Amino acid sequence: RSIIIAFILFFLGSFGGGDSKALIVLSLTTPITREGFNFWFLDFDPFPSILAILLFILVYFLAFALFLLMRNIFEIRIYGGLFRHTGGSFLDKFNTLLSSRRVHKSKFSGLKHSDPAEIYLLNKWILYAPVFHGPVEDDEAIKLEKELREQVIDDASTTEREYIWFRPQPAGLIAITLAYLSWILLGSPVSPFQ
Repeated sequence: RSIIIAFILFFLGSFGGGDSKALIVLSLTTPITREGFNFWFLDFDPFPSILAILLFILVYFLAFALFLLMRNIFEIRIYGGLFRHTGGSFLDKFNTLLSSRRVHKSKFSGLKHSDPAEIYLLNKWILYAPVFHGPVEDDEAIKLEKELREQVIDDASTTEREYIWFRPQPAGLIAITLAYLSWILLGSPVSPFQ
């Protein structure tokens, strides 16, 4: 199942090549149950281990989104209204609040591992937060991200923006590793409900 999920997420552009490969390897090397490779335990743990690990990954992504939301609400007193300089639909704004943070212009020069969540188009700033980019090689994706980041920073300087919304890009392997360790230590997150 995770092989199918990994391929789908990779081809949609939501996962990098390393993340997809890690999920595939994890599904092939992880025992069916937490107790080990003893298949007699299958009747007692019908929830596959890889799905439990995927649930933990989801929990960590949701925790990160909640952290970003709290940070954005707290920073209203620093930057003012959330989207007063940026246009977008309600869903774009909601997505941005859960996946992005505002970065002050003084921190643009050292910015890495972040994608712009807004772009300057037709003389106005609009939210730009696609979830799925399509399949792109890792090297090509890094090049495109760098070019877009540099263009947005140049546009911010030209338009005298104080801050820009950026989406942090933490390595997916961190979430996968944390989820795997959580599964080893805690077991399946649905076992209390079985």
